[in-house]
Amino acid sequence: MSAHIEPQHGDRTMRFFATVLLLSMALLFFCSIALERYYPWFEIVRSFSEAAMVGALADWFAVTALFRKPLGLPIPHTAVIPRNKERIGRSLGEFIEQYLISEKILSEQRIDIAGPLSKWLANDDNRAFILKRVQRIMERLVDVAYDPEYRVFFREVLLDELSHIELPKLFAGLIELITEASNHEVFFDEIMKLGREHLLANQAWIKEKIRDASPWFIPAFVDSTIVEAIINRIDDTIEAALSDPSHELRMRFRESVRKFVSRLQQDSELKAMVTRITQAFVTNKRLLSSINSIGNAIITAILADLGKESPRLIEPIDRLIIRVISLVDQDQDFCERLNRTLRTIGEMFIGEHRHEISDTIARTLDSWDTPTLVGRLESYLSKDLQFIRINGTLVGGLVGLIIYFVSKVF
Repeated sequence: MSAHIEPQHGDRTMRFFATVLLLSMALLFFCSIALERYYPWFEIVRSFSEAAMVGALADWFAVTALFRKPLGLPIPHTAVIPRNKERIGRSLGEFIEQYLISEKILSEQRIDIAGPLSKWLANDDNRAFILKRVQRIMERLVDVAYDPEYRVFFREVLLDELSHIELPKLFAGLIELITEASNHEVFFDEIMKLGREHLLANQAWIKEKIRDASPWFIPAFVDSTIVEAIINRIDDTIEAALSDPSHELRMRFRESVRKFVSRLQQDSELKAMVTRITQAFVTNKRLLSSINSIGNAIITAILADLGKESPRLIEPIDRLIIRVISLVDQDQDFCERLNRTLRTIGEMFIGEHRHEISDTIARTLDSWDTPTLVGRLESYLSKDLQFIRINGTLVGGLVGLIIYFVSKVF
């Protein structure tokens, strides 16, 4: 792979200036030699220009020797980068692996990812860019699902796996995983809140049903009073359960979950029943045909929607992103939780693949031929390298003046 890298305009200007400065010092040196016999004070100028010229030539040699042989001469220890291209690539990859993306370094980082990401996504154009890519990914996935060969393959694999999976154990494992992280408490809270909302919203209907079932000789206000007392008592109980982690109702729920998991793991009758249902499902051709027809209709509808300029399927994703952006800005706890999640994902991905990242860097540099490597490095470093030459010229001149005055004093 070869690529000719043209230096940028600013780089060419700096290189030209450094070269002109060197030539100017050389011209000044020779002029001062000629004029020194007539004007003795030109000795100062000669000392300055002589040292500046030496400094400029030394730094030009040093800068050039990094990338090539100065004047094409076979001087030892020149063309350092081309001669050590492979070692540089390997060393750079190892350095990044050990000191930039090691497990210790990554675990100690507390980078705010969510904040900058939410600000970037808050821009409508950026969000549209992401949503368009999501739409294309969804289109490709649905295209795969629509392919008859893939569908036959996936159906056969799925049915075969279903016939071997012990669903009760699988469900028990999932529930245990949820309960270990205390996420089942969230389900309990949501169930209680939903039940409370329905209870309060349907008071009139409950009173009507109680009144219909009540004996004729009981006054309506008595039924109403009893129903209101019951509803208020239930509401108070739910409120207490939601605010108290050790409430009896919450404890009963936990015990019910534990017993259900135990039954899924140990109840042979339940296992046999689930196995019979699974076998009936995977062997029922009419049911499978119906499911296949429904799947065709769903896939067709999804493809039609994704083919539109503004698919309805993308709108919920857009709303979700906007909601997350809002939460990141307003809820510090949510922002920190999201940051922890993103950092964990990044640590897992980079940590598991840091050696591959190191190898990729080394292989990439090794795959570049010498002109490409030299051209790209010079392109990025050219301005700084020319400043080295300019500084070498000026510093050399000042050192020459210091040496001149010191020699005169002593």
